[in-house]
Amino acid sequence: MQVTVRYFAQLKERFGKEEEKVVLQEGATSLDLLRNLLPDPKEFEQTSSYLRVAVNESMGSLQHPLHDGDQVVFMTPVAGG
Repeated sequence: MQVTVRYFAQLKERFGKEEEKVVLQEGATSLDLLRNLLPDPKEFEQTSSYLRVAVNESMGSLQHPLHDGDQVVFMTPVAGG
């Protein structure tokens, strides 16, 4: 299956692009996708602790099952004042 990952703010800078298509195995979750994007275990552990995920414009969890054609956005915390 193939999903589209969109990047904003810090993640856009980190990956150097606004979006990309990623091929995953059937039954993959948002967590599997994140592991695919961040293969370094140390970076994955640090990053996954603060990211939030939205799938098809609805907030979800890292255990959210993905389907072919889904659009996934990982979000970093936003500070305001």
